[in-house]
Amino acid sequence: MSPVTECAFCAKRLRDVRKMVVSEVVGIGICDECIGLSIKLIAEDTERLRTDRKVLLGALKDCVSLLESLADGDHRTQVLVQADEAKEAIAQAEAP
Repeated sequence: MSPVTECAFCAKRLRDVRKMVVSEVVGIGICDECIGLSIKLIAEDTERLRTDRKVLLGALKDCVSLLESLADGDHRTQVLVQADEAKEAIAQAEAP
């Protein structure tokens, strides 16, 4: 296998980057700049998922509150028990 001379992602040459991580198994490399960009993109995606999760949990809380306010008659007790179970599940999902 020939030595790695450029980044497999951006094609920068070894002499033009600070570091190159090389896989001896497949014979390719990735430069420090591409690794940094990958980390940034993953972090942004992770933050977006956290935000989406918070929004979804907030909507679920609103639904549970609405169910509680609408519960009446013969099914009131059953609805309130299910609402309590939903609140517990939401609290567990919000826990770190």
